[in-house]
Amino acid sequence: MTIKANKKDLTLLYNRAKKKYQECINYKKNEYLQAEINVSLNSIVLSSSAIKIIFSEENSDSFHLKIYLDLYANNKVIGRYVCIENEKGEIVDDSLDFLLTFFLWLFVFAP
Repeated sequence: MTIKANKKDLTLLYNRAKKKYQECINYKKNEYLQAEINVSLNSIVLSSSAIKIIFSEENSDSFHLKIYLDLYANNKVIGRYVCIENEKGEIVDDSLDFLLTFFLWLFVFAP
């Protein structure tokens, strides 16, 4: 199997993920996100990180693209945003995780 991607296609995927991040942080029901960190959500710098292709064993015609964006504040990584698209380019899921939240979870809940 050969998969070819050019810079233009990758840039388009990253730009769609960045747009979806903006929609995520500006969504009224996500106002609680601001309380999770001590910097403005709008001041976070997004950096293209990686794109992974995930195939389904049951349906080889179907796949998902996971587009990863690293989140920076004051030149330090503070989290990650992941946007998931299907083979049609439709966004099917996304997640926003801040490192502090993850480390706090490990400290409180991990054995």
